Amino acid sequence: MKRGRPVYCRDPADWERIRARAETVGVSVSEFVMTCALQDRTPAPYTPLVLTPQEQRDLVRNVETVRERLEALFHSRTDGDPSVEEALQILYELYADDRPFEPESTE
Repeated sequence: MKRGRPVYCRDPADWERIRARAETVGVSVSEFVMTCALQDRTPAPYTPLVLTPQEQRDLVRNVETVRERLEALFHSRTDGDPSVEEALQILYELYADDRPFEPESTE
């Protein structure tokens, strides 16, 4: 019978965690380590719950661009600030791909 290769842990606490997990599933430490090490499955890719730094910078830049465009539109008007409906129409027209603005009737 060939002698196996031992598994070493630098930290005794790690060894204890491995032993406890093996015991929980009812197998020896050796079998537990082999099973975990030889699984032929790639873990699912990590999905971040927040924006990456680059996505955050892009978002800030896009919001700033919208703000600048709105300010330019508002300041080019000679009759003062637009009404709420006019402001919504301007926002819609910025991103509506040439579809006409049709506010819902409140009646």
